[in-house]
Amino acid sequence: MSKSLFRVTLAATACVFAASAQAQPKTEKALTYKMITAVATGAVDACQAMGYQVSVTVVGRNGEIVAQIKGDGAAPHTMENSRRKAYTALTFGSPSSTFAKQIADPKNDGARQRATLPGIIGIGGGIPIMSGKEVLGASASRARRARMMIAPRQASIASKDSSEPAESVRDYRDH
Repeated sequence: MSKSLFRVTLAATACVFAASAQAQPKTEKALTYKMITAVATGAVDACQAMGYQVSVTVVGRNGEIVAQIKGDGAAPHTMENSRRKAYTALTFGSPSSTFAKQIADPKNDGARQRATLPGIIGIGGGIPIMSGKEVLGASASRARRARMMIAPRQASIASKDSSEPAESVRDYRDH
């Protein structure tokens, strides 16, 4: 092996080791099992107590379903609608009702184009689950008798040991 080839190989190897020594694993906040189950079961329980037959979906930060419950008496389509509303809220980082208003605006061609993306739906009822400005996931419900939104409060999640979000129920029939 020539001396110049040896030097180039040695320099390249040093660069690889230096770069890998600086690489650090990415740290992300995530929804915990307790948070996910509290949102999903709390939403179904709250709606059923008010006489609504709902399905609830909670999606994680990558759009994957982390919980989905079909409440007693909920129609079959409510499972898919709740999933799509949660996915829409996650994708845009805002309530799906905001997106529904955007696509209703005849001047907003961009929103109507985004409405054609797979999994997106322009119906209110989905809300992102936030930690500060970071979107951790989203939740949504779909009721048989009325559109309902079951949303976790925008609780600050400081660590994996933080307290669980409380549920809140808002009726979106007028939106």
